[in-house]
Amino acid sequence: LPIDNIELVPFISTAGPASVEALNVTLLPDNPVKGTMTFTTPSKAMNGTALTALTKVEIYRDGTLIDTKTDVKTATQYSFDIDVPQGAHVFNVIAHNETGRGHDTEIEVFGGVDIPLPVTNVRYRWDASDDNKATLLWDAPGNKGVHGMDIPSITYNILSPMWGMMIDQKTGLTECQFEVTATMTAQSLVQRGIQAVSAGGKSTMEMAYINLGPAVSLDVYESFAGGAVNYPTWGVNGISGQARWSMYNSNPEIADAQDDDNGYAMCIAGENGGEDRLVSPAFDFSAQQPAYLHMWLFHSSKVNPATTLTIEATTNGLDFNDVSQPIRINDGTDGWKEHEIALSPLAGTRKAILGFRASVPDTQSRVIMDNLVIDHISGLTDVEADLNGGGITFATAAGTITITGAAGCAYTVHTPDGKLVAAGTARTGTHQITVAPGLYVVKAAKTVGKVAVN
Repeated sequence: LPIDNIELVPFISTAGPASVEALNVTLLPDNPVKGTMTFTTPSKAMNGTALTALTKVEIYRDGTLIDTKTDVKTATQYSFDIDVPQGAHVFNVIAHNETGRGHDTEIEVFGGVDIPLPVTNVRYRWDASDDNKATLLWDAPGNKGVHGMDIPSITYNILSPMWGMMIDQKTGLTECQFEVTATMTAQSLVQRGIQAVSAGGKSTMEMAYINLGPAVSLDVYESFAGGAVNYPTWGVNGISGQARWSMYNSNPEIADAQDDDNGYAMCIAGENGGEDRLVSPAFDFSAQQPAYLHMWLFHSSKVNPATTLTIEATTNGLDFNDVSQPIRINDGTDGWKEHEIALSPLAGTRKAILGFRASVPDTQSRVIMDNLVIDHISGLTDVEADLNGGGITFATAAGTITITGAAGCAYTVHTPDGKLVAAGTARTGTHQITVAPGLYVVKAAKTVGKVAVN
């Protein structure tokens, strides 16, 4: 017969004393490793009978007996000086009578200098000319530590990844900023950790993901296919509440992807709602020709009317400014709708990041975005009117563009920078053109459209 996990514990008679009452440890204001312990001895045994006498009271710290008081009476308040070394401790006070030990009474006490709370509002600002340099910024946690005690002084450590862990890069900083440099030949999110440090210990680490390296050239296309991204430097920047952006697969109960590629970006929220910012890669807007953002949003008459998406931009990595009015998701329609935002304020800018700030008031509301394009072509409103009026439509599949309703009409296919890819006459009402994956401007008769081919 196998026997396992045997544990021997001391026998405690129910005739032993009950717990001491009102156990407390107060640190001395001028010496936080010293304190005063107070408690009241019990008047009854654990079985409820009245105690006639106590033989002793034992005081333990972290399981070690540190003091024994023998001149003690029942139902009496006592106060003793006690050492509270630096760090967190568990004190246990046990009263005894002639039958043996009583019931444990424990209290957790932190002694010495408190541990700082984490830093807040971690952010960064790009260097004006160097793509591989930024200033990391944060807000101090205040002079109250995790146990509510005053901290006389705080410094900061910067950590960087190495050998699969975060190790100290710089210690002892007294200002809430640090210059980060890298040698990235492709755009990347550079990781740094920040810890607040006191004589009592280190705070939990707050992470920063800093977009460094060269900007991505326009034109760009992001379809969120399969719930993933084409560019690895997308990020999320929480603003308030419980709202969070993420990438999702198609869900018939919510929405199918606009282009049937089983993926889109969506912001949802908890019961109390909130705001969250989906942060794009850094794009190159140095051309003087204005750029345009084209995107598909899923509109719904069922979501809260306060559900909106606002497009923002930052040219220094830090300060986001609106480049659009809030777009109402509940505009009285249901389904996917294409939107165009002029990015003319960014023309001539070395690089900029776009922010997609979603305001989601409750759990029943959401912002869903798909098929984002940034190029230098405008006029989608006119294109939509031509398509509806002329009956000519464009569709795409893997490696093909299909022109429908243009039999006998001449067509051309260009890249966004004007390079001719294909030209001819549509012989039938449904004409297919084989092309490589990419963005194209298609014209058939008087109808012009921009399409993306996977």
